[in-house]
Order: sequence, then structure tokens, then C-alpha cells
Amino acid sequence: MAYAIYLMPLFQLWEWLSNLGISDQGDMEVRRIKMTNRMVTLVIISTLCFNVLYSVYDLRGLLPAILLNIGCIVVYMLILFINYRGFHLLAKLMGVIIPNLQLFFLCWMLGTQSGLGMFFLGTPLVSVIIFSAKERIAIYALPLMSIILYLLAYFLFSTGTGILNPVNSLLVIVHVSSFIGCILIIGTIVLVYYKDIVHAEKLLKIEHKRSESLLQNILPKVIINRLKEGEKTIADRYDGITVVFADIVGFTVLSNVLSPKELVSKLNHIFSIFDKLVDRYELEKIKTIGDAYMAASGLPEARDDHAAIAADFALHLQDEMNNLDDNLGKIFKIRIGIHSGEAVAGIIGTRKFSYDVWGDTVNTASRMESHGISGEIQVSQSTYHLLKKTYIFEERGMLEIKGKGQMHTYLLKEKIN
Repeated sequence: MAYAIYLMPLFQLWEWLSNLGISDQGDMEVRRIKMTNRMVTLVIISTLCFNVLYSVYDLRGLLPAILLNIGCIVVYMLILFINYRGFHLLAKLMGVIIPNLQLFFLCWMLGTQSGLGMFFLGTPLVSVIIFSAKERIAIYALPLMSIILYLLAYFLFSTGTGILNPVNSLLVIVHVSSFIGCILIIGTIVLVYYKDIVHAEKLLKIEHKRSESLLQNILPKVIINRLKEGEKTIADRYDGITVVFADIVGFTVLSNVLSPKELVSKLNHIFSIFDKLVDRYELEKIKTIGDAYMAASGLPEARDDHAAIAADFALHLQDEMNNLDDNLGKIFKIRIGIHSGEAVAGIIGTRKFSYDVWGDTVNTASRMESHGISGEIQVSQSTYHLLKKTYIFEERGMLEIKGKGQMHTYLLKEKIN
């Protein structure tokens, strides 16, 4: 592990160079900027290594090639600065064009037998990685330029050993070094790009799970799957569902006393209990309207016991509200209304989807709640007939219900064991 301590400054320098010019761009553009910086850094390292080789082998005879490489290194450092200043397209173009020109002139000086032409292979790979789809001209034009330069170098300089006339032993060393260097540079770029892609895929999966979770908080899972399958208009008729309305008695008065933060905190605490029980009894939360809560059973997937599970939910909800801790208990009472019948349910909205229920069943359930008694669960006659054999009721009698006239209502008390 000791060697890692000595290499740490190099890793930190690599990361610093990789992040030059990154500010608030999107993830894809950030990766392209990083890859440009990394590619240029690798080319600088490769050029320095070849300069050391030339200097050790024949400093005087290979001086023009050494000076060319030094000049290119200065340009590469300028490219990093240009990328840092935010001129990313210019930096990317220079980052591909300058190495190609450098290779062409090195082939002129040392000949194609040096194997330096192998570095031309990196142009198509780099172009695809660092240029976006909007810059597709560069993706096609730069590899074409690389092919032309390679062919020119091959046909113009393949018959000799270049104007510097290097000795055969040097050509062998440069050829092998070019092969190894080409593999290392291309391999490093591919490896780094692969790691970036893997990291991006992990982030994408996390975001996908998060978006799926948010979507499932808005729409039923069955409906989400139908939307994914391409259904554009989702509307279903149900012969039998049970709608539950629950209202927190006295909450409106309390809203004039508490601060907004305290008010929302208390309401969130109570509705979190509602949500937990909705999940437990497999009802579908439809919406909240101020301090009122609407849920339904028997949709989006029809079931025969829709009234029973709605009743179990209401009884459990009533118990939970009666057993709230002291700082919330005795402040609120809950009034619940239940009605069973036909309804239509579906998706509305284009920007913010909403799964909603329509029909007289919804209106009647709402009236059962609004004309109910604080702390009680009032049900309609249709719900009573579905549950009278398994639940205990107290007959409330005929009530004048707004918009409905006289209706026979009952108070749900408990389930028969």
C-alpha cells in the first residue's frame, strides 16, 4: 500500500486535469469534456515519452522531431486551457486535428516504417466519444481526414526511412513503442469511457427507481403499466366499487391558530396514517381535498370484497385517530362516509396525470361524510346490504341528503368476529 501514497499526487493531478472546464453542463457534455481533457493529457504523456526516447537514442539527429513534439505539447496545453475557458467545441476539434498533423509530419521525418501511423486508428474512436450528435459532421469528417493523412503518409513516405534517416534499430524500437503506446492510449480511453458509462447507468437506474416510485405515488401500478404499453386514453367502468371519504373535524378552525409549518406538519402526520392503512388494506388513494381524504376499493382491479375492505379500513382508521399521541389527540375527530355502487375511473391531464373516479357513487359517498357525525362512520343503504351479515350497524334512519333527497343511512360500529 505504500506505493499508493506516492502515486496519489499523480491521481489527483489526473482528476484535476480531467475536470478542467466543467461547470453546470449536462451529464453527457460533462463526460465529453472530461474525455477531451483525458485524451489530450494522454497524448502529452505519450509525446513526452517519445521525446525521451529520441533524446536518449540520437538527440542531434532527431532534433527536428523533438522540437516538433515540444511545439505540439505547448499546443496541447493550450487546448486544455481553451477547454477550461469554455470553448469546448474548439478544444475538441484541436484535440483531434493537431495529433493527426503531428503524426503526419513525424511519418515524414521518420518514415512510415516507424509504425507511428498506428496512432491514426484512435481518431474514429475518439471522435465518437467526444463529439455529440449535434456535432455529427465532426464525427464523420475527422476520421475521413485521418484516413486521408494516413494514406498520404503511406504512399509518400513508405519508400524511405524519412528525411531524418533514423537507423534501423531505432525504427524497430519506435515501431514497437508505437504499437504499445497505441494499445495503452486506446485501451485507457476505452476503460475510462466504460467506467463513465457504468457510473452513468448506475445513476440512471437510481433515477429510474426514484421516478418509478414517484409515479407509483401518483398512479396505480396497473395504470402505469397500461400507459407504458401505449394506451393513451384510460377509462374503465366498474359495476361495483366502494368509495370512502374521511374528513378531519375542526381542522379548518385550527388552521387559523397554527403557523403554516405546524399546520402542514400535523396534517402530514395524520394523512401518513391514512396512506399506511390504504396500502395495508389495498385500497386506492384517489386524492386529498384540503383536510379531506378520498379513497376507493375495487379499482383499478375489480374485486368482490370491495365493501368489506373499505369497512375494515374505515374501522382501523377510526381506531388510529382515537389513539393518536397526546400532542395530536383530542384536537381532531374524524368523520367518515362510505357508499358502494357503479363508477367510472380513468386518467385525466396531460402535464400532471391524475387517476380519478366519477359518478353518482362518488357524490353519494361525499354526502355520507358531510352529513355524518363526528367520530362515526356513516354508510349508505347499498353498502349496508353488502355488509350486514358480517358487520354490526346502528340504524340512523332516514336523512335529508343535499342533492339526493331522503336516504336511509347506518352507522358502522364493528366487525362480527
